[in-house]
Amino acid sequence: MIHAAGSVTGGTFNQTGAFQVRATAVGADTALSRIVALVQNAQASADVGIAIGAGTDVAVETADVVLVRSDPASVAGAITLARQVRGKIKQNLFWAAGYNLLAIPFAAGVLYPSLGILLRPEWAALLMSASTVIVTLNALSLNRVKFARATTPTSAQSAPS
Repeated sequence: MIHAAGSVTGGTFNQTGAFQVRATAVGADTALSRIVALVQNAQASADVGIAIGAGTDVAVETADVVLVRSDPASVAGAITLARQVRGKIKQNLFWAAGYNLLAIPFAAGVLYPSLGILLRPEWAALLMSASTVIVTLNALSLNRVKFARATTPTSAQSAPS
């Protein structure tokens, strides 16, 4: 509770994640207006905006990530998935760059003068397709990412002894 010239009588988070404030006074220089300005500044300076799907339309439209379930604990799962995706992007870039660094000179005939080996264009195209398939299969391995489920205490566990 903030008590100032324009006092705020209470503030709570509801189940959709929205912050609700009951104010006794409104105006340009009240505690409520300062809270609104604080939230707006925080949203403007955030690197990533996360909204809950059951939240307000404005929050959902402006967010970078929208959580489908109304569970703020699933933010950890979204962060885990983002880290896994970033890792796969790095793996695929490394694989594709390394493959091309080796395969393009070989297909261009670098080995022909010294060893007499020349790669036919059909085989070069087939090998490039194989590279694409490998990168795609590596990206599809993200489907195996498991998320930790938040456990809720049962009434027997939460009852005082």
